[in-house]
Amino acid sequence: MLWRTLQLEKDKVFGRPILWIELGILTLIIALIDCGQYVLAQLLPPNSGGGEVLTRSLSWPMGLVQSPQFAASHSMGGILLTIIVAVITAREYSWRTFHLWLSRGVSRLVLIEAKCIVNVLLVLTMVIASILVSGILTAILTLLLHGSLAVDGENLKTLVINFLITDYALLPYVALAFMLTIISRSSILAIGVGLAFILLVESVLHTTFILAGGTWIYVAQYLPMGLEASLREATKVSAAPASPLQIPYLSPALASAMIALYVAVLVGITIWRFLRQNFTD
Repeated sequence: MLWRTLQLEKDKVFGRPILWIELGILTLIIALIDCGQYVLAQLLPPNSGGGEVLTRSLSWPMGLVQSPQFAASHSMGGILLTIIVAVITAREYSWRTFHLWLSRGVSRLVLIEAKCIVNVLLVLTMVIASILVSGILTAILTLLLHGSLAVDGENLKTLVINFLITDYALLPYVALAFMLTIISRSSILAIGVGLAFILLVESVLHTTFILAGGTWIYVAQYLPMGLEASLREATKVSAAPASPLQIPYLSPALASAMIALYVAVLVGITIWRFLRQNFTD
């Protein structure tokens, strides 16, 4: 029953225009940023530090390795996924789709499980789209700049790690949007609260805790943003310039476990609420 429900849910969600509109928006933004950086790099003096930095960031292998960044939790990925999860889930109420599923004998637990899996597929789709679009664009720009592409096994390994971290770090924000929509049945409320948390609340809290120092700097590392930073710090292959702030990053195992805990709590609340909702009103 779960597999059949999952197939139908996947076909329904991936057939909706909003997904392809969002992927088009993501593609356009990536193209504008990458092409804009290329033009700016060409306008700067050849020996200027800024021009060299831009050229290096656009060129393979760095351009390929960093391609998932556009779909990151505090970039376009977090924003677009919050919107699409909230809109699609809220429409299930207004279109009485949940009621239809239940009337056909599909259990609530199977239905919510299928929805959760489809949300994970949306995350994967958004990050893969970012890699494909940015990877292809930076490949073209690299050929224009250098005439050849340079990439090795270590670069591909780093790309895979960045892909996995980006996907994993997005899950708490998608779970938050899903939970808010199930509880409120309102896409407007879920989008408003979700985006406010991503773009304002968490960023302000994280920065404030870091600057406060002392015990607060440790608290900052347990926010989803801090957990993602810990995972990325652990996978750096080169030493970064010394920072005046000594940030106590968490171990990859602890950071991964905390992200899983956030997701488990949010999904648990979602399931608890969904199993008790009245769909006849």
